[in-house]
Amino acid sequence: MEQSLALSLQYHYDKQPAELSATVESLKENTYVDNLMKTGSDVEELQMFKQEATSVLEEAKFPVRKWESNVRALESVDIPNPSKILGHTWNKDGDTLEITVPEAVSEPVTKRTILSKLGTIYDPLGIISPTVVEGKYIYPDACDQKKRWDAELSSDLKRDWLKWIRQLRNVSVPRSVTRNISEMKRVHLHIFADASKMACSVVAIAAIEHDSGVAKGLLMSKSRISKRNTSISRLELVYGQMAANLARNLCKALKRLLIESANVWMDSTVALYWIANPTRSWKVFVANRVRTLADITAEVGIKWKYCPTELNLADLGSRGATLARMEKGGWYNGPDWLLSEEEWPIQPTLKKTQAAVDEQKLVAEVLSHT
Repeated sequence: MEQSLALSLQYHYDKQPAELSATVESLKENTYVDNLMKTGSDVEELQMFKQEATSVLEEAKFPVRKWESNVRALESVDIPNPSKILGHTWNKDGDTLEITVPEAVSEPVTKRTILSKLGTIYDPLGIISPTVVEGKYIYPDACDQKKRWDAELSSDLKRDWLKWIRQLRNVSVPRSVTRNISEMKRVHLHIFADASKMACSVVAIAAIEHDSGVAKGLLMSKSRISKRNTSISRLELVYGQMAANLARNLCKALKRLLIESANVWMDSTVALYWIANPTRSWKVFVANRVRTLADITAEVGIKWKYCPTELNLADLGSRGATLARMEKGGWYNGPDWLLSEEEWPIQPTLKKTQAAVDEQKLVAEVLSHT
């Protein structure tokens, strides 16, 4: 059904005259299921888009039900504020998105209630991923106790879980890193990656140059529980690949903007050494990943950078953090040193270490005698 609807829309888009090409392209690129999202800085331009998009969709027998905007003149009648946008609460007066955390209720701490609570936090962009992963890390420990699904957990785990629950609250962030899109000149992507025995994390910060200076802010992040019995160096390499995938996806999503550079920051010199030497003979785990990374690096133009652990923003996501620590650590805006290349960390010479050599494939040398 969804495929036939998409084909029907595509057919009607292809029939549109050339003067509507910009509107049709926006409809193709910015439609998610049955939601259309469009940004701009010129009200008259947006008003024209609204009229043309409404006409195109009505011709295809897909009438627009309502228009919502942080510009009142563009909204339909009787639209509430705040409202919802793709599952998030959108406050149009402040132009902010809110990650909503359901209120805590008094209930036994069991495997069931832990999973139920974690499942209620809807955060697809990973805005609060460092604190969510901290909560998720408690669940494997709960499973290790091998208790029944509804059996109450040990007092230590119960204490940790309740401490985590108490620090949760709703979080609001700006919908856009910069307000005036028309003034944007260049966008620099900075993606931090880190891994620990607890979790692995990648976080993307955009630094946007415009007429009045440089603005920076969080785009998105991902934090996942680390696979057990895997070395830190291998975990760092896995999340280096995840950072590269994120860079590629962001460049595609933001293709209408001028992406000047994409930098990936890591504190693992071992992983960086592997990435810098994709043609060497590595064991299968490393070899497969560095080859993939070499392809993505060439496609996107990624620059791989070293930064010490204390400067690595992804350290918050890999070790878990409370909401208060995230704010104190600059999670939502990124480090200030990104704004000036003179303040960037000094890049060391990548050397072959024992950890790197351990992943080198042994090659047997055969001598021929005549």
